[in-house]
Amino acid sequence: MTRLLRRLQLLVLGLVLVVAAFSTGLPFLFYLVYLAILVIGGAYVLTRLGLSDLEAGYAVNQLSGHVGDRLRVTYTLRNTSRIPKPWLEVHNPTSLPAGLPGRALALRGRTERSWLIRTPLTRRGHFRIEPDGVAVRGRKDAVRAVPGRRERHR
Repeated sequence: MTRLLRRLQLLVLGLVLVVAAFSTGLPFLFYLVYLAILVIGGAYVLTRLGLSDLEAGYAVNQLSGHVGDRLRVTYTLRNTSRIPKPWLEVHNPTSLPAGLPGRALALRGRTERSWLIRTPLTRRGHFRIEPDGVAVRGRKDAVRAVPGRRERHR
């Protein structure tokens, strides 16, 4: 509800700015309108391009284990486009007691990054490791998505 209220406030502020610019004809207000269009449009394009053409996957070294074993998970994030992805945050949802750490990284065009996470199995039970969640981060807000992925177990 607060996100909707915040968007409504920004929309009303933008509408007031446009009406004030056209009614007064002040060049400074038109500058603010153009600047707002440029910033909002640029942020939208950067966010959408940031999540396109990403592939994420993981490989687990074992499907079952005993208390005291170390689980090894290899994550891979691949950028298949030519456009670099400067701000990516990878989140690894899991029900493991120790959890899996996320990672912030940047990917150049047509590159991939892989990393290994070792986590101890400290409790008995059935645990799930979900697919990677990738976010394109700005200063305050994030757009989250789970890109096309290939899951495999070794």
